[in-house]
Amino acid sequence: MAENKAAPHSFVKDGVYYFIRRVPNDLRHHYTSSKISYSLRTRSVTVAAPRAVRTAQKLDEYWYHLRINDSDLPGKHMLRMAGKHRCGPFHPADAPCGGYSGQCEAVGGGEHLLAPEGQGSPHHLPAVR
Repeated sequence: MAENKAAPHSFVKDGVYYFIRRVPNDLRHHYTSSKISYSLRTRSVTVAAPRAVRTAQKLDEYWYHLRINDSDLPGKHMLRMAGKHRCGPFHPADAPCGGYSGQCEAVGGGEHLLAPEGQGSPHHLPAVR
């Protein structure tokens, strides 16, 4: 199955386009197979090409994050990453934080996100109108 030149990371089987991508060796331990392959559910190259490109971009971004999390980066424990805070992506950038341990001192663990406006932490989210 040769890769289709008009739609990158794809091949045609029985007239249907399929996405295919090899899993990089350094990320193989995250997967059960060495390749990712699935139907793009189209027979049209003009539909398949953007779907394949978009999927490849999403994989590249995901693999970047996997590599960052797997790497032995010096000072990695000091990085402020949204996923490491109990309050998630709503952690105020200028607020102090417990760092890598996940203990967010700025917002008390995110419970304030569920409280009505004006209650709880001073870092509450504004009401949606």
